[in-house]
Amino acid sequence: MLIAPNWAVAEYTDSRFSIKTISTYVNIIDNATDGCWTNIGEVRTYIEDKLTENGAVIVKDEKEAGVALNFQILAKRASGFCYGSMEISLNVGADVLGLRVIGSLYRYQAIDIEPQSFNITALDWLGKKLKEID
Repeated sequence: MLIAPNWAVAEYTDSRFSIKTISTYVNIIDNATDGCWTNIGEVRTYIEDKLTENGAVIVKDEKEAGVALNFQILAKRASGFCYGSMEISLNVGADVLGLRVIGSLYRYQAIDIEPQSFNITALDWLGKKLKEID
C-alpha cells in the first residue's frame, strides 16, 4: 500500500544560467540504506564527466567553486523493494545582510520504487537531467 506524501516538489530551471567555464563542486549525498544504492563512485565520475562535456570546470574543494551540484539519494528497503527519491540541484551561495543564503539555479526530484537498487536508475535519470545543464 502506498500513501501519498504530504509535501510537494517543484521543478525549476533558470534558463539564463550557463555552466560553461563555471567552477563546479560535485557533492554526493548518500542517504540510502540496505544496499539500495551502491555505485556512488561511478555516479560521481559520471556527473563530473558530463559537466566537463558541458563546459564546466570541476574543482575538488567546495571553497573554490562558483556553484555546487548536489546529487542525493534517499532510499530504504522494505518487502524486498527499494523505496526512495533522487534529487539533483545546482546551488550558489551569497551573503545577504550578513546571512549566508543558498539559491538554486536548477532543481529536480524524482520518487521511485526499484526491485533491486537505484544504481541503474540513478545513471539513467542523471543522463537526462545533466543534458539540461549547459
